[in-house]
Amino acid sequence: MRKTVLYFGLVMLLATISSCGGNSTTKEKSADLDSAKYTAVEGVDLDVYANVELKADISGLSDNEKQVLELMFQAAAIMDDLFWKEAYGDRDDLLNGITDEKLKLFAKINYGPWDRLNNNKAFIEGFGEKPAGANFYPKDMTKEEFDALADTNKTSLYTVLRRDENGNLKVIWYHDFFADEINQAA
Repeated sequence: MRKTVLYFGLVMLLATISSCGGNSTTKEKSADLDSAKYTAVEGVDLDVYANVELKADISGLSDNEKQVLELMFQAAAIMDDLFWKEAYGDRDDLLNGITDEKLKLFAKINYGPWDRLNNNKAFIEGFGEKPAGANFYPKDMTKEEFDALADTNKTSLYTVLRRDENGNLKVIWYHDFFADEINQAA
């Protein structure tokens, strides 16, 4: 029981660390931008979050448990990337368009340009209201289109909606849509 609690605690710690710091293994696109593509909305407080150093004493873990911990870090990084896709979409396009480091960190913490502590209000110029379905639905989908879709799985917590080659909505099971990421994490 104690090891299970320890592992669960470590998983939660890893997920937190991974989500706050971004994925250091992600290939960064060239940062040779003459000017920022994205800038902060005037008056946004980019200092609302506090930096906190999370530490864990792993000296009591065996070598095998430390190897498991490394695998958990890898899985957490994959799931962090997947969450970006769910919450926003193309993380690298957004982050590479931000030259202000405070703004970039704020976007990383919020997984996109909407402030989670301020009712998902946009904190980056040019972004409107956060889509109601985040990136689980096409950004251009209307409520009427959603209502007209005759697939009962459209409201499942385990599906995403996308457009087919004709522009019609289709339901895709989460495990199929994110198969690569889920298989890597597993």
